Amino acid sequence: MDSDIRFSVVLPAYNEERNLENAVESVLHQTYGNFELIIVDNGSKDKTGKIAEHFKSLYSDVRLITNEANQGRAAARNEGLKAADGDYVIMLDPDDRFECDLLERVRDAINKEPADIVCYSYSEQFLSKRGMVLYTKIHRLPEIYDTGETDFKKTVKTMLSCNAVGHVWNKAYRLGWLREKKIQFQDVSQIDGMLFDVDTLSSQPAVVTLPDELYHCRNVRGDKRTGEYLPDYIDLHKKGIERLKNLLIALSIYDDDTIKVLAHMYIRVLSSGTQREMSHGMSKNDAAQLLENESHLLLYRELADKFVPESRADRVLRSLIAEGNMRGAAATTKWLIRFGKVFPDLLLRFLR
Repeated sequence: MDSDIRFSVVLPAYNEERNLENAVESVLHQTYGNFELIIVDNGSKDKTGKIAEHFKSLYSDVRLITNEANQGRAAARNEGLKAADGDYVIMLDPDDRFECDLLERVRDAINKEPADIVCYSYSEQFLSKRGMVLYTKIHRLPEIYDTGETDFKKTVKTMLSCNAVGHVWNKAYRLGWLREKKIQFQDVSQIDGMLFDVDTLSSQPAVVTLPDELYHCRNVRGDKRTGEYLPDYIDLHKKGIERLKNLLIALSIYDDDTIKVLAHMYIRVLSSGTQREMSHGMSKNDAAQLLENESHLLLYRELADKFVPESRADRVLRSLIAEGNMRGAAATTKWLIRFGKVFPDLLLRFLR
């Protein structure tokens, strides 16, 4: 592989005037300079477009696609993919940022072992509404250079155990390979990244994983996206989990280890979906009934008893769902919502 690898960074943005500048600057200040940054302004109503125009006027490496209306995240990402002319494409969410040597580290890995996907470790910051960092999680991968089918299966299991599957912003994808496989983002709210990731892994690409913490994901309490109400939130995420399950079965790695990871994903979805419903008016009794209905489904019966608590939130709330105590789970969720309105930062620290 030529050492002069060109990267295309795709950054979709909708009403991101508070975050866009930091995200863009994290790309512009990279230690490796052969890249283009494609900003897709997805019909923003605030100053996002003006900020993007400003960077475009100053830097020849910045390109701007402007949509008159919000087409959705998947469509915006696909527009960036279509416009990209680099060797590899990387997704960046507008409220996150790159480590300054992300492109250099990925370039070095590709030169060592050409790959279709380079997956890197990342940090996950949890912030208060005022922007104070309450705590940080590091999701660190081992260094792996995949060399064949057997290694690929092991690599997928390792990525899954390190919470590296289901996201697209923690990976660099070889653009020619994506186009050859005709892989694009599906217009499905919330899980477009999960479906894209499963589609790429289903093609059994050559994968490299890096222990370097190169991407920084920010979760702000009360953010409009993380707290967004969707009436079909649970069903959407179950669809993503089912697709991932089918991939693991196809690869013959649907075993105790991977089932435990899916169980954690699933119970977390039920907990988060119930909290969203109750935050938007669902009664405690109706929430308990929602969970009770879920407990009769095949996916619950298959995964619930494989759930292993990892955090205080798991022990305080999610274990109740896994054990089938749906009234207790609904009551606890109601209490946590009330407590969080008064002491939001304290609650987030407590549940970590």
